[in-house]
Amino acid sequence: MCSFPKGVTSALAWMNVFVDEDLPKAYEVWTTAMINKQPVKFEARLSTPWKPPFHVEGESDEGPTWISAAIYPDISEDGEVIGGTGCIIDISGK
Repeated sequence: MCSFPKGVTSALAWMNVFVDEDLPKAYEVWTTAMINKQPVKFEARLSTPWKPPFHVEGESDEGPTWISAAIYPDISEDGEVIGGTGCIIDISGK
């Protein structure tokens, strides 16, 4: 869904999957999760185009891939953020 290349280990490399207009929002949400140490949820568009599973006459066949995402900071026993875990759901057809 994201077209994210395997083997990439840079901490913020995943940000490259968003359309340019949604990058500031994605960065803000990530920063908020890591600084406030709280889970966050948001919706955004990916740069990977979305195609519906079937064609509906009179409707466009392609558009941005919309996702609903959640980010959960991984917190050590010392209370420090040591990483983050995320979950995304494709909501393009909704």
